[in-house]
Amino acid sequence: MPVHDSSRSDQDERLAYARYSSENQRPESIEDQVAACRRLAGQREFTIAEEHIYCDQAQSGARKDRPGLATLLSSAQGGQFQVVLVDDLSRLARDNYLMLSVLAELHFAGVRVVSVADGLDSHDEEATLGIQIRGIFNELQLCIPQIPSATNALEISDIQEGSLSLVGDREVTM
Repeated sequence: MPVHDSSRSDQDERLAYARYSSENQRPESIEDQVAACRRLAGQREFTIAEEHIYCDQAQSGARKDRPGLATLLSSAQGGQFQVVLVDDLSRLARDNYLMLSVLAELHFAGVRVVSVADGLDSHDEEATLGIQIRGIFNELQLCIPQIPSATNALEISDIQEGSLSLVGDREVTM
């Protein structure tokens, strides 16, 4: 659990959160995510202390009962930091409702969330729509893992005829 150093200003308190799921990622993914967060922190001229790195290994982003996330939320409620950096919003949660709930909980605790790869900052009013859209795409990747291959399999003739078959036996009539 991160230790809050009372000699530091609250404005200096930034942390990183990283997560990988057991199915599609490797443990080194945590290091890669933290490195991306540290690069952005360096560009903005602040650092992330080792004790301010929260992570969950082999944990689904569709679940809230992750130890690292629970500790992060508890620390946020305790006022231990002001900013959370994540490599991408899907690291907080794949489920859109859960992601928006976590963001709301952090917002009410006075914590800003910055997503490196998404280029989104929860304190930027113009990012609200982008955050919601990103959440929908993240959830779609959870529910329909074949989306990237499905979009490559589209048949132009099917679209012109008014129906579209992505993968499997589901068909969408246009």
